[in-house]
Amino acid sequence: MIKIKMDRNRILRILKELSIEKLDEDHVVRGDPNYYKILELDLNHYTDILSLCAKRLKKLKVLEIGIGYAYLAVLVRRLLNYEVVGIDHANRSYINDDRWKSLLDREGIQFKVCDVIYDPLPFENESFDMVTCCEVIEHLPISPRKLLNDIHRVLKKNGTLILTTPNFARLRYRISLLLGKNPIELFPDELPKDPYHIHIREYTPRELISLLKQTKFSIEKLYFSDCWDRPNKRLLRLLYRVLMNLVPSFRSDIMVTAKKRPATDNFVQY
Repeated sequence: MIKIKMDRNRILRILKELSIEKLDEDHVVRGDPNYYKILELDLNHYTDILSLCAKRLKKLKVLEIGIGYAYLAVLVRRLLNYEVVGIDHANRSYINDDRWKSLLDREGIQFKVCDVIYDPLPFENESFDMVTCCEVIEHLPISPRKLLNDIHRVLKKNGTLILTTPNFARLRYRISLLLGKNPIELFPDELPKDPYHIHIREYTPRELISLLKQTKFSIEKLYFSDCWDRPNKRLLRLLYRVLMNLVPSFRSDIMVTAKKRPATDNFVQY
């Protein structure tokens, strides 16, 4: 296994290429006011995820839970040369968009409709070498144990799960709670078109470790990413970076790599 070093410039070029056409009202593309801010956040997020991957000589088969706009799927396909299968629920408006379908066809990415709340993953046991489940479990209105058990089922022996989710114990939330404020926004008055768009439940690192152990995963690495943390002012950004280096668990995102094998307490945290 060879540790892969990600080329941020190449990732940036691919993200710019993929964000040309607007697929739905939430899809930020060039010309939108927040385009460059979102682009920077996406660049940091996907770079951190891909850096947790390992380059293997043989082509791996990867399942992406919640393929979304297919940014990560395309990056994995092009940069790692893995075979990628994606799933998402039928409420995503763009899965019937010819431009989105054409992108998947060009990239050789397979897609199946699956609502992980109600449906089992539509694959045989031990079908995949790796599963990515990035920024998904916080949208589930039920415990993620059901999904994690099913991921365990479709992974091959010693297969890898890459799981990322917002860190409920991040610094901004801790400050809000100390000030007596709820860091979680109120639910909307009406159910949105996409009910999975909002965060239902976020998790602390300890909770995530417990969930993975309960579902028979062995954690290899737990990484705290600051991919969503970008203070506007330069001085605040510098102070923030110093603090995050001193206390990594204050960062905004939890990224875990876990294996399908008996759980152990011996894992790297950084």
